[in-house]
Amino acid sequence: MSKSESPTSAVKPVSRTAWYTCGVRAEDARAPHSVLHDRHAEALMTPDGWELVAAMRDLPRASAGILARHRLIDDRVRALLAEDPELRIVILGAGLDTRAFRLPGGRWWELDEPAVIEFKERELPASSAPRPLLRIAVDFQHDSLGERLAAIGDSGPVLVIIEGVLLYLDADEQLRTAHALHGLGPEVRVLFDVMTPVFFKRLGHVAHGRLASFGAPFRMQDVQVARVWAQAGFQEEQRWSIPSTVRRLGLTEIPEWLLNSALIRIRDGYTVREMKYTRTP
Repeated sequence: MSKSESPTSAVKPVSRTAWYTCGVRAEDARAPHSVLHDRHAEALMTPDGWELVAAMRDLPRASAGILARHRLIDDRVRALLAEDPELRIVILGAGLDTRAFRLPGGRWWELDEPAVIEFKERELPASSAPRPLLRIAVDFQHDSLGERLAAIGDSGPVLVIIEGVLLYLDADEQLRTAHALHGLGPEVRVLFDVMTPVFFKRLGHVAHGRLASFGAPFRMQDVQVARVWAQAGFQEEQRWSIPSTVRRLGLTEIPEWLLNSALIRIRDGYTVREMKYTRTP
């Protein structure tokens, strides 16, 4: 696909979401007080991708949530890299992620659909990353995720980032994904975002409905995420509120006392969570 082609021609609906989130990061990088400083995002934007961003610009809460979610994950990755600069980091359903180009340290792998990998290799080649980066194409509907992950090896602790993906997966799909990660090492940490049905009904449905009008159909999966991943041996280590982070970053004027009282189900309804699997001897 050429850079001038429309994102709505992509095979997977998540591709449209990828261009939207990438555009939000690119616009943020232009801002005087950038949240993410993602100067690489713009290299992956297409003219039609920018049209999609423009069509979503009247939904500032959605873009604020994207920035806060990405910042929370960035900050946690930085903290882990400070402890282990050679940490293996796998981004599952990577989309147009650029962390391997801008975060300090790590050995990186990005997995996504073949069309996404092909596009990124043209516009922002893995060979140009300042850190080791390998991209792996995977057809999530037909390929064995475990077999694709086997190429990464089993050589110590690993961090897996699954951002903006679990909303699309039902309980069985999440359970299969969790089990597939076991082979990555004796200690597997996972960072992912979780949105509750309450949050989706109150706020999240607006942005997803708008994206659906551009050909990205979406159905909220009502999954008890922590319970499903616990079935695969993962235990929750930490969680962070995305709405609270939106407020901390100055992206909303909602007062803290309101988030902690009348809006507590909103505060706790959209989170980034860290879960950990430790292989028993």
